[in-house]
Amino acid sequence: MPNSICTTSKSATIPKIAPATNQATFAIGDVVLCPSLSSYPFVLTADPYGKRDELTLAYDGSYFYYDAQGFFIKTSDDETGDHQPSLYHNTPANQQAINTLYGNTSSTLAAFKAGDAVLCPRFGSDSYQLFIDDEHGLLSFIEGVNKYHIRADGKLSPNDKSPSIFHDTPTNRQIIAALYDQAAPSQRKLIDTTSADDDEVIVLPTDMLSDIACHMNGAINALKDIGNILYLIQQDELSSRQTSSMARLTNDAAERWTTLLGHQLDVINEAMTQSKFEKVGE
Repeated sequence: MPNSICTTSKSATIPKIAPATNQATFAIGDVVLCPSLSSYPFVLTADPYGKRDELTLAYDGSYFYYDAQGFFIKTSDDETGDHQPSLYHNTPANQQAINTLYGNTSSTLAAFKAGDAVLCPRFGSDSYQLFIDDEHGLLSFIEGVNKYHIRADGKLSPNDKSPSIFHDTPTNRQIIAALYDQAAPSQRKLIDTTSADDDEVIVLPTDMLSDIACHMNGAINALKDIGNILYLIQQDELSSRQTSSMARLTNDAAERWTTLLGHQLDVINEAMTQSKFEKVGE
């Protein structure tokens, strides 16, 4: 279940929330807030069926399961797959922050368009730029090497209870940072390979760098293979039919790797557009 977050108007007052230093934990009997489901508080219980050890809350005739840190667990899973918690203790500070983010009526929700800088806290604190996917004509953003389609109302799906993105504003950043700092402090490991004279830095996740390295390694091997084929052709060691077959295979490999590397370049350029450099390849 996504940790959906909504937009707020620019005139909203920033709640005074002091981030907690310890990770929040939950237990049976706690009164909690789950803004992705409802603005009303819930009481956590044990599994009414007695089959699961997770905390449970009832909503709209269904039961939802969470671990002790407030992370949602799908019915089909034994552990969470979410990056951020979904539950918050029902405190005045948390209630004020959630009310400010979600608003009390749909009129406070902002529409989204291509070019908007947005936050999607289910993936972390990074800022994403919305664009129109040429292939599908849908509003989209890229996180890591994945592309996500989003509706103009900020929902990933029409069936979502609430939006999953909100505009990247100082007000929204402060409120979200306060909420998530209370729920779970960052355990991110930062590997700094910059130099003292670097005046601008882009932080990339290691899985994205791993994908880039794998694609580069694959492209290097493909270029070596193409070089070997060209050498055999140059030395007249292939028959006319073999040359034709190798040329066809070489063309297929070149097109495949051009597509893969082109997609990887698009992902990197999304970050580059937010820096002092322009997109590469334009």
